[in-house]
Amino acid sequence: VQIIRLHPMDHRTVYFDYTKSIYNTPTSFRILSTPTDLCVFVSQSRGRMVFSDEIHEKMSAQRMGRGKKILVFCMLDGENMLRSVEEELYDVLVRNKRLS
Repeated sequence: VQIIRLHPMDHRTVYFDYTKSIYNTPTSFRILSTPTDLCVFVSQSRGRMVFSDEIHEKMSAQRMGRGKKILVFCMLDGENMLRSVEEELYDVLVRNKRLS
């Protein structure tokens, strides 16, 4: 897990970068949180671009961005991966799951 504070004096801007296996497929998560935006990029190595209004709507409804504008980009092997990606984002952003 790589966590970078983009400005050493500004603790409100943070970048997370980690990989997790979803259905035996390595999945990279990159999350950039600024005072105004929450940007999420999820990628699987052989993937194709899948834009999911569903993930965006659920993140907004569950207030994952805590009032921030939310941008979500996914490059996944298929739509069947969306639910697991959604659960992982919820665990990290709402439940504050420790990344190891």
